[in-house]
Amino acid sequence: MYKMLALSCTAAALLAFNGCTQIEKACDLGEYCIDEMTLSEQPQPRIQSIVEQHKQNVNRAQELDILCGKVWIPVYIKGQEGVDGKNAITLPQDVQAYIEFHRDGRLSGFAGVNVFDGSFAVTAPNLLRFGAIATSLQAGPHLDYEMLMMAQLKDVDHFELLPSGEIEFKKRNMLMIRCKGVDPATVSRKVPKASTPVPPEPASTVAPAGANSAPANPALPTVK
Repeated sequence: MYKMLALSCTAAALLAFNGCTQIEKACDLGEYCIDEMTLSEQPQPRIQSIVEQHKQNVNRAQELDILCGKVWIPVYIKGQEGVDGKNAITLPQDVQAYIEFHRDGRLSGFAGVNVFDGSFAVTAPNLLRFGAIATSLQAGPHLDYEMLMMAQLKDVDHFELLPSGEIEFKKRNMLMIRCKGVDPATVSRKVPKASTPVPPEPASTVAPAGANSAPANPALPTVK
């Protein structure tokens, strides 16, 4: 009887050893050793919750309430102090630049000479992304201010609302533009008349083919 019990224990030990060896070999071969019970207990992802979370991360309501509630008037633009504090780049009191965010994702405003229009998105808390920004084409005495404002605005990647109610538009940790918020009803959206209008481009037509000349190439317009 003792001999049979010893043989049974030996067989059980060999079986356990062979099982462990097979598992080790499987793991060595790169196979996944996962307990089926543990796998079945893992919570399955819910597609709808993922979609809703993504929607909340794009144009979040809280950030839109901050950006779209007011019209933002620049009070400081990086670089407008000029060189060594001289030749400051400013606008006269009768000309007012502004930036306006709309809840449909549209961006509009006036930069001192030309109006501009574009798009924006809030892709994470306070993270701001701008699309292409187009401007009207006219010349004026404040193009230096406009070029500076538009260059800094396009580099903005996030914003921060200050306790004072002002808003700072930044690139990483660098302040690009600081604005004060005003009631949209108080903003004059009348664009000043350009002192030096940009002349229109000359009209062009396809040169007609002459009786004694070679046929005109439609891809080569002729300027009148």
